[in-house]
Amino acid sequence: RYTLSDDQIVTSMAFIGRTERSVRYGRIQNVESVQSVFHRLFGVTEVRVETGAGGKPEVVLRVVPVGEVERIRERVFAGSPARTPGPGEQAGTDSPAAEAPSVELLRLRGLDFVRLGMITMRGLVLVAIVLGLAWEFKLFEKLAVARDWVLHQLRATSDLSVGLTAGAVVLLVASALIGGSVLWALLRFGGFRLTRRGDDFRIESGLLTRIGATVPRRRIQL
Repeated sequence: RYTLSDDQIVTSMAFIGRTERSVRYGRIQNVESVQSVFHRLFGVTEVRVETGAGGKPEVVLRVVPVGEVERIRERVFAGSPARTPGPGEQAGTDSPAAEAPSVELLRLRGLDFVRLGMITMRGLVLVAIVLGLAWEFKLFEKLAVARDWVLHQLRATSDLSVGLTAGAVVLLVASALIGGSVLWALLRFGGFRLTRRGDDFRIESGLLTRIGATVPRRRIQL
């Protein structure tokens, strides 16, 4: 279970022994929600509470109803003693983020994913996977036979045919690399939005696994 007190979030787990953990709101840098496909089927999410210490999240709340996430965020950041009013806010407001309008700062669209995929070239990971599987199942020996047959057929044809075949192979490999990279970018950053609501910056991204993070402006160091 988890409890939101006046100045800290407290979690407790018990089966035989009991484990309790508490984190003060003033230390919390980010509240992140992660929704896999199965999370969305059941209308729940996983909430990760992160501090400036880095590494793993300080607190992980599992199987939290989606409607509860916003309440956790507002309670955590409104309860921080370090909070300063953002532009257009009044001091002493308990949850200004809930009342402020959401302003979209950035959204990724069609060509952005193509550019991102070509810049990152994560399709090389697919090549590594294919090579690893080929080595594991000893496919290189079988491919060597096919390679010799192809080379024999090419020697019997004209230089133009050899050039066209080589060009087609290079084009096919390049298309697979770029296509795989764009697919990775779409799955990882599909629906990416950066918005500002009151004093909070919020990020949402992910086509299959949906990730949402909230960072108050005052907590940003770089």
